[in-house]
Amino acid sequence: MILVSVGDSHSCAVSKGNKLYCWGRNDHGQIGTGNTSNQNYPVLIMSNVRKVECSSNITCAITLSNELYCWGDNTYGQIGNNSTSDVLAP
Repeated sequence: MILVSVGDSHSCAVSKGNKLYCWGRNDHGQIGTGNTSNQNYPVLIMSNVRKVECSSNITCAITLSNELYCWGDNTYGQIGNNSTSDVLAP
């Protein structure tokens, strides 16, 4: 299965091997590389992913074991981790 999700300026895809790749604008860490550097090519973010969703500056992934990970813009606490700091990696 291959899944693709597109935000306003970044994209992510889950490969047949359940690996998550993301690329594009990364000003809030929405790609998940642990930094805010933009990526103009797909970068491996994590394995064992079954679903991914991108919004404007946030990415969320569900693993094969049904764990939810979200990262990116957290200005208003939208990541749900009791913080307002951006989350740069899953």
